[in-house]
Amino acid sequence: MNQKRFKIGDWVEVGATVKLGYSNVDEPGKRKARRTEIEPRLGQIGGIAVRYEGEYRVGSSGYSSFSDEYEKEQAYLDPAIRVELWEIKFGMMNKPVLALDEDVEGLSEFSMRLVRQKLPVFFSRQPKWTPKLRAMMREEMKDVPRDDKGRWMKA
Repeated sequence: MNQKRFKIGDWVEVGATVKLGYSNVDEPGKRKARRTEIEPRLGQIGGIAVRYEGEYRVGSSGYSSFSDEYEKEQAYLDPAIRVELWEIKFGMMNKPVLALDEDVEGLSEFSMRLVRQKLPVFFSRQPKWTPKLRAMMREEMKDVPRDDKGRWMKA
């Protein structure tokens, strides 16, 4: 990864995010970077994060058969691959997300795409509501009792 490709504060477009985690299904104890496709969004570079993939070694504890002392072996991550990721903020109130270099596309400061879009303030990780779901919720809330000022009352 070319670390000089972007500077902190540069505007970029992101098409996928990465989370590191353990999978108990595919390969138990293996820590891997998992890529998740998202709708392309504008964000700002917040820095570079270095994470490691590898195998999680489970420690052990108990009494030794050779002595009466309690022994403990610490659990640790055995790193195999170093992964460099971009930290990207979608808004000023959000925690940065991690993205691979190939999922980040740079924008010039005077780009027309940046001017046409509303700048991000708060990015929600929740899926967008469909029009059908919105209509259903509106109908359901019509039956909830309200006070004189139109506020909902507790049932």
